[in-house]
Amino acid sequence: GLDTDFFSPAPELLTTHYSLLTPSTVLFVGGLDKAHHFKGLSILLQALVRSDPSVRLSIIGEGDERPAFERQVNELGLTARVTFQGRVTREALRDAYRTALVLAFPSTNAAEAFGLVALEAQACGLPVIASCLPGVRTVVRDGETGILVTPGSVEELAEAMDRIRRDKEKYGILAKNARERAVEVYSFAKHIDKLQGIYQAL
Repeated sequence: GLDTDFFSPAPELLTTHYSLLTPSTVLFVGGLDKAHHFKGLSILLQALVRSDPSVRLSIIGEGDERPAFERQVNELGLTARVTFQGRVTREALRDAYRTALVLAFPSTNAAEAFGLVALEAQACGLPVIASCLPGVRTVVRDGETGILVTPGSVEELAEAMDRIRRDKEKYGILAKNARERAVEVYSFAKHIDKLQGIYQAL
């Protein structure tokens, strides 16, 4: 379950979200350590090289692999386009979801069993570009609340980032659907109702 009252779109962004996003900011949220290597940040950085130069990447997360990722950013010539935010407060995380163009969730294997950050993002009205993995597919609906790509595919990830940036009409549909599905399926209220139903059935 998710607190969809807290993780929600900012009122002023409900109808004008897309027009406020200049330059286009892709958001990544995840641990920057060996235990979370499957999160696919390295793949995302390679895809950023192939995306439109106006696209920026904001990275939220911390870990002992951060220096290695910072070196990769420098080697790829992305220093001006990538920002490492480190650890942030819950409120700052919500604000990042609210003001980004899209969340990138490029996990590389089935170690990604669900995807809480993808759910938090969608509750804030943020579409998600994610890897097509069994657990992730339960959270992100391809063409409905986001875009699913082949795990590890730099080309598909780059193309998806540019596609979601170009098609404003489709973007609005994805953002609306993302919020609605998060509330309808994953809100605390829905989970409590289901739990009460189980108790009553017993």
